[in-house]
Amino acid sequence: MSSPQTNDVRLQLALRAAHQGAWEFDLRSNTGYRSPELRELLGVQQGDPSLTDYLAHVDAADRALVMQAFAELRSGQREESVLQYRFLRDDQQPLWVEQHTFVERDERGAAVRLYGLSRDITAQKQTEQALHDLNATLEARVTQRTQQLVEERAAQEAYVAFTEAVGTETDVLALARQAIIMLRLRFVGGTVVYYEYQDNLWKAQAWSEDVGGELLQTLVAGLPTTTPLIQSALDSDSGFFSGLWNPEQISHTESYSTAAGYPLAVQGQIKHLLLLGLKDTGGWTDQDQALVRAVGRSLRLALERAEVVAELGRRTRDLDRARRQAEMLAVLGESLQRATTPDEVAGLALPRIGPAIQAQSMLVVQLEDGQIRLPTLWGDTPQAVVDYMTRPGLKLSEAPILQRVAQSRHSIYLNNYRAEPGTLATFPELAGAVEPICLPDDTLGGFLVAWRKEEHGAWLEHEQDLLRRAANTLGLALERAVQARQLQMQKAEVESRNAALEAVAQLSRDLMFDTDRYPLVRRAQEIVLRLVPSGYAAYYEPEGELWRLKTLAGDFGDPGLEALAEAGFPFGSPTLRTPWTTRQPFYQDVYTHGLDTPPEMVQHIHAVATLPLLMNEAPVGVLVVALFGQRTWTSVDKAVLETTVSGLGLAAERAEQARELTAQRDALDVRTQALGAANEELEAFAYSVSHDLRTPVRHIASFNDLVRKALGSEVDPKVGRYIGVIDQAARRMNTLIDAMLDLSRTSRQPLRPGLVDLGTLVASVQIEVSAEVQDRRIEWKLGHLPLVMGDLELLRQVMLNLLSNAVKYTGPRPVAQIEVWAEERPDEWAVFVRDNGVGFDPRYGDKLFGVFQRLHRQEDFEGNGVGLANVRRILARHGGQVTAEGHVGTGATFAFTLPRPDQMGQVDSS
Repeated sequence: MSSPQTNDVRLQLALRAAHQGAWEFDLRSNTGYRSPELRELLGVQQGDPSLTDYLAHVDAADRALVMQAFAELRSGQREESVLQYRFLRDDQQPLWVEQHTFVERDERGAAVRLYGLSRDITAQKQTEQALHDLNATLEARVTQRTQQLVEERAAQEAYVAFTEAVGTETDVLALARQAIIMLRLRFVGGTVVYYEYQDNLWKAQAWSEDVGGELLQTLVAGLPTTTPLIQSALDSDSGFFSGLWNPEQISHTESYSTAAGYPLAVQGQIKHLLLLGLKDTGGWTDQDQALVRAVGRSLRLALERAEVVAELGRRTRDLDRARRQAEMLAVLGESLQRATTPDEVAGLALPRIGPAIQAQSMLVVQLEDGQIRLPTLWGDTPQAVVDYMTRPGLKLSEAPILQRVAQSRHSIYLNNYRAEPGTLATFPELAGAVEPICLPDDTLGGFLVAWRKEEHGAWLEHEQDLLRRAANTLGLALERAVQARQLQMQKAEVESRNAALEAVAQLSRDLMFDTDRYPLVRRAQEIVLRLVPSGYAAYYEPEGELWRLKTLAGDFGDPGLEALAEAGFPFGSPTLRTPWTTRQPFYQDVYTHGLDTPPEMVQHIHAVATLPLLMNEAPVGVLVVALFGQRTWTSVDKAVLETTVSGLGLAAERAEQARELTAQRDALDVRTQALGAANEELEAFAYSVSHDLRTPVRHIASFNDLVRKALGSEVDPKVGRYIGVIDQAARRMNTLIDAMLDLSRTSRQPLRPGLVDLGTLVASVQIEVSAEVQDRRIEWKLGHLPLVMGDLELLRQVMLNLLSNAVKYTGPRPVAQIEVWAEERPDEWAVFVRDNGVGFDPRYGDKLFGVFQRLHRQEDFEGNGVGLANVRRILARHGGQVTAEGHVGTGATFAFTLPRPDQMGQVDSS
């Protein structure tokens, strides 16, 4: 039998061979022991460390893990443990250690000693990390190559589509846009612009989607021929390709490195250009140049064909003009009767009527709620007429001739539009004709307008008769259009309701009321599975380095796949990670077996779609739809899936917003109640104080008068001055008390809202304040003021205060200038009062609207400091606000807002 010493030697040799070392730790004495093999393994000298010494060498990030394991061993939660943690050698070099620990207990079960084995697993950890990094690199390369192949295929398909369109498309601008899309697919990140020569400048007509901001404004405004890039293109017959871009020739192009251009000549003249710019590239390859030249040649052929077509059209029109003029009168009535809508009538009538009456252009103008709708145009309409008549929100009152016809319901024929009084100065000197378009019930529906050159002479009777007949037919068509539109709206409403009900039955009800996104996702999964062939829909969210399954509809179809999904997929799985990182749907018509899992688990899966669920533009999870049958994802499939996921994201956002709004609303309710109570107390206090102060002030004034009478006429001058000061102070006090009562009454008086004509109101207030200063020179400038909803008397106080202040503070000026105008805004009216008075220091502008706050001395300008406070309170009760701007010596501008009449329903009239 071997001796114990021999056994110890063998144990030491075995531990050294296995790269392990033994250790133990006495919990009662807090002393430890490390075997020589362990000290050598760990690179430490100390052989009997305390717990503190031992933990000092454990990496700080793993120290809590070690302490927890020791605590569980001591408490009896476990009898042994295996830990992997980082350990710092004496030379501070880290190494990974795997420690197997056992516990020894006394007869009472208390832990008295820990012991075990430790081994170095640093090489194992490094190998694992190297494998992980290698897998990530390979996945990135596969993804990059796949994207490259997709882009190349898209570019080839776009070029084929473009070459096919060149043979049939006659719209050159549409071809240019298609060429731009194709070139962008080939030159990813590049810029493509198509130019036409107009007004001595090369102006961009079509451009790639990356062009915007100031660069787009520059290109659309036009570049001169002297621009080096354009000059190079014009000097080349088959295009030019530069290897170095100079950003100084065109502003905002610093990011480009190379450029190319191709001139598009038609009949020997270059009126069109195709220019390209690339970023971060070394130059143009032969293949790149060949592609640009091929596209340029195709566009040039299209331009030549368009020119030939246009010339043939002009000749054909000349030959047909005489025939059409002869036939027009005979067929016009029947043709117009066949039309059913005003647009159809206009499309049929204007091209026939125009040449017959030698018109340069014609318009059919329709009215909707007193506003002019975008007119139907024919012919060469002057740009000034187009710009004016197509303005959004154009009112009938802003078109003088049309308004005259509307008022009289009689036509107007002018031999010179500009010679007529009240016409628009921007319109050209043309002869004009306007016929009213009336419905059978004599309702005015619009106007038929014709323009022609003065040289054609006065409007002949048969020309006027033709226009009247056309206007009558347009009136009938307009009536039918109104009826048809009503029927169409009713039909559309029914269809919309049916569609809405169907959608609500499927998903909308859940999206509205459920604030937990997982039930919503499950509901959406069930709906999706009813619209596609057999398969399953799974929803995952990342947790650490794994994708965790949150909800599932359907069956995985394979137990191994189900177990893998329950355990969690690695975060780097391409099918899940791609939509997560790109935030775009990822469709696989043919799913690659083995891409995310062992191939044998997914042989039954043929098509997969993965879509990111976004909340506030950030991904929170991924929805996976896997199909067991062959299928190509159609645009309808994609629309259903993307709409469903988009709705889920909106529902989740809405739930979060609803929670936030509820909290904000509750807080606001509390503040509103507190503020209301405080206001009521303050108003009651002001009312009470005002009444209580009047009596002692009256006593002071009365007794002061008795003192004056008692002293008689031979009173000492100084005493008389004192008595006068008391009188002035009493009157001033009464004025302040009256102001406080007015302020209190303003707050307590109920609103009596109604339509108020601000123009009439301001005019009457102007007369009132002007009567008091007839010896002064005041220039008033009153702009157009709107109808508003409000309390007439309270709004009168507002204007009286503002205009009185303007008159008062312009007193030092030899000529006072006071201006009042209004500006229309989407939900409110803004009214302004500006003067050239003494102004105020803007640093103290916040005091203007406080009670008894004044920025000028009483001896300079009288006042009680309550007027503007009253203005602010009145406007606040109307749902508006008041502001002021000014500077010392340059005048002041006061502005206040009032809600538009359709918004007044939201104002508290209490």
